[in-house]
Amino acid sequence: MDMLSMGDYGFFVWSSFLISFLVFLINYISAQRQFTSVLNEVKLHNENE
Repeated sequence: MDMLSMGDYGFFVWSSFLISFLVFLINYISAQRQFTSVLNEVKLHNENE
């Protein structure tokens, strides 16, 4: 349990970890959506030619 408390800095360590994880997750999802959108635009453009 001492590992999780991080010497009374556990709140700051784990909240920083959680915020960082959420930022990476949001960034990944955003990039994935943008990639899918661009891919669909390219497919649509190629079908019209």
